[in-house]
Amino acid sequence: MIFIALGTSLDDKAANLREAASFLRTVSAGEPKFSSIWETAPVGPSSNTFLNAVAALESPLEPSALLRSVKEYEEQAGRNLSAARWSDRIIDLDIIGYHGRVYLDADLEIPHPRYRERLFVLCPLREVAPGWTDPENGDHIDTLIRNAAPLQLSKSRIKW
Repeated sequence: MIFIALGTSLDDKAANLREAASFLRTVSAGEPKFSSIWETAPVGPSSNTFLNAVAALESPLEPSALLRSVKEYEEQAGRNLSAARWSDRIIDLDIIGYHGRVYLDADLEIPHPRYRERLFVLCPLREVAPGWTDPENGDHIDTLIRNAAPLQLSKSRIKW
């Protein structure tokens, strides 16, 4: 299973997530499973609240090809790929996990290097993968959530 985190903080955030979900269906070998949509306080220089979710899917694409597709989609959707880290954005898609593998090349690190610090990834990830264990250290998702820094977040009432 492949896990991709989705986030947005600009414009029509619910529509941004729904459009990203449509894109993920194009790279998936079947219907992806989506977590609830979570509302998250801004982190870093962002000034807007975020909507976040995680998708679980299967894809014939290898990690580097999947990353290329994701980055092309983000740019087509209007994301400024050179904007400051943690700034507000139309859409952000991060590959969190890829079939339980550890993967590293010049452009991609799986699992995502900062996912363990992000409750806005961990809480939705637990919804789609309640038995998740970190492929690097073997920590269970519940342990990762307990160890993550506090963050104001809650499930949204927004539906896919």
